[in-house]
Amino acid sequence: MHRLPRRTTTTGPLASLKIPCPSPETLKEITNYDCPPSNTPRPTSAAEWLSPRTKMGIYMFRSETVVDLLLHGLTQTEQDGKRLLAFPQAGSATKEEIDQICM
Repeated sequence: MHRLPRRTTTTGPLASLKIPCPSPETLKEITNYDCPPSNTPRPTSAAEWLSPRTKMGIYMFRSETVVDLLLHGLTQTEQDGKRLLAFPQAGSATKEEIDQICM
């Protein structure tokens, strides 16, 4: 896990695409476990590359939160009585936590 890519490539069709941090509403849509998308074909058009799940994956690599997300998951906060999801902070997974699951 120490060798997971930290950044997406700087070349190719997605290199210049601006991807903001997914909003709590987008994360709620992406993590709809009642009706998860399965057997989804790989994207072949530009529009398919812009799905919320694909954007989340791109953001995850660009923000260097892959390991943090795998170890800690999305963070949960409460605002105005509503549960909101957010990305973990980059670097929140310690070296010890990573080493522990790699053994």
